[in-house]
Amino acid sequence: MITVNRPMRLVVINIVLFTLLAICVWCLLTLGSAASFPIQHIKIHGNYKHIDRAQIERLVKPHVGSSFFRVDLNNIKHALLTETWLKSAKVTRIWPNQLIITLDERSPVAIWNSEHLMTSQGVVFSSDAEAFMSTLPMLSGPRDKEAFMFEKYNEFNAILSPLDLHINQLLLTSSMVWSMRLDNDVELMLGENDARGRLLRFVAVYPKILTAKHHRAKRFDLRYGDGVAVKWR
Repeated sequence: MITVNRPMRLVVINIVLFTLLAICVWCLLTLGSAASFPIQHIKIHGNYKHIDRAQIERLVKPHVGSSFFRVDLNNIKHALLTETWLKSAKVTRIWPNQLIITLDERSPVAIWNSEHLMTSQGVVFSSDAEAFMSTLPMLSGPRDKEAFMFEKYNEFNAILSPLDLHINQLLLTSSMVWSMRLDNDVELMLGENDARGRLLRFVAVYPKILTAKHHRAKRFDLRYGDGVAVKWR
C-alpha cells in the first residue's frame, strides 16, 4: 500500500489545478482567436420581395472571418434591423464555420400620409411609397392613429361590400372628421359623429335613388341628420 504524505498531496493538487487552469486559458485564447474556426459561410434565407439583398450582404460581410465562438450575433441582428423593410431577423451559428440568417419582411397594406408604407399592425416605415400608389389604399390621419385608421378602413370596406365598392383613400383630420374616396372616384363626406351610421345610410340610398345617375355623382355629403346632398359631375 502506497501512502502520500500531506505536503506531497498538496503539491499534486496544485499541479493538477495549475494544469487545468493552463488548459482553460489556452482554450480561451485559441478558440477565441479569429484564426480558430473562423466564420467562412453565411447563408441568407427567408421569403422576401423588397429587401435589398446586396445591402444585407454588406451589413453581414464585416463578420466574415470572425471566430465562431466570439462572433456577436446580437450585433449582427441590430445591424440587419437598420434595413427598413426588415420586420425581424434571426442569426444562428452552425458548427464549425457557418452563420444562418433568416429574414422576415414587412408586408405593407396601405400608404400613410402620402409618404410612408404601413403594416396591418399600424407600423409605419419609410420606403418608396410612390411605387405603391396604384396598388395600395392611401390613409391620412393624425400621428399615432395608424392602427386605428386601418381598423376603420377594414370596417368601412365591409359596410361598402354589398355595393361592390372599395376605399381608395381614407382621411381623418386632426378634429376627427372622416372623409373618403372610393374606387369609382366618388367622394364621401362623413363628418365627425357616427361615421359608421352615415356610411350605412349611403349604402341604403345609393342603389335606390341614384340608379340612373350614379355614374355622374361626384360627392355625397352625409353630414346631415337624415338626408344626403349630392354633387354631380
